[in-house]
Amino acid sequence: MFHLNADLGRIATLEVEQYDNLLNTMLKELEESAPEKHPDLMVHIKVSLDTMIAWLNKRGRSYEQVANDPTLYDYYKELNQRYDAWYEAFDVCPKMQIDGDQLDFVDNEENLSVILDMIQEKLAEVRSDKQAGNY
Repeated sequence: MFHLNADLGRIATLEVEQYDNLLNTMLKELEESAPEKHPDLMVHIKVSLDTMIAWLNKRGRSYEQVANDPTLYDYYKELNQRYDAWYEAFDVCPKMQIDGDQLDFVDNEENLSVILDMIQEKLAEVRSDKQAGNY
């Protein structure tokens, strides 16, 4: 998000550099820390552009509404694509993706339970693999 905002001239390059420096410092610290400090799992909730916009509309913040600023449509489209690319490149720890178009975890408690079960199952798999020396 920071890089996209810099690319669009919405924030200064210096701000992005500060964010990148902080992130890189945190990631380096993770690499050098004890294994129990490493994240076990990164969960990415993937949604279509339509779902993203619907969620933003539901949240109701006027400055996020495409109806109030049509240029936000292209911004959200690019942001969603960058999130997907970031997820694909992420390699700090095991990861999993949840289909946010199919599983509404905010308004549907049953779907929330399904998602939590999926995460628990993946965590069990990751921990088993760690014990076997696969991570």
